[in-house]
Amino acid sequence: SEVATSSFNLSLRCPLTLACIKKPVRLTQCTHLQCMEYESWISYLATQTTSFKCPICSKSYATPDVFVDGFSAEILAA
Repeated sequence: SEVATSSFNLSLRCPLTLACIKKPVRLTQCTHLQCMEYESWISYLATQTTSFKCPICSKSYATPDVFVDGFSAEILAA
């Protein structure tokens, strides 16, 4: 049998503020694992006018649906 391994880097700092993430969220439509701090996301939304752009991957979306990322939340709780 074969064993596959992989590794990746995941920052626990918010890409918007560089502060430590407390409540990790990301856009439901995005495929990246990097999260941002929920409170920072709310502040960022206030600066968006017509379309919503992911601050991590720069994809534009009509609606900014976010969810709390359980994987990152579990790491932060450890």
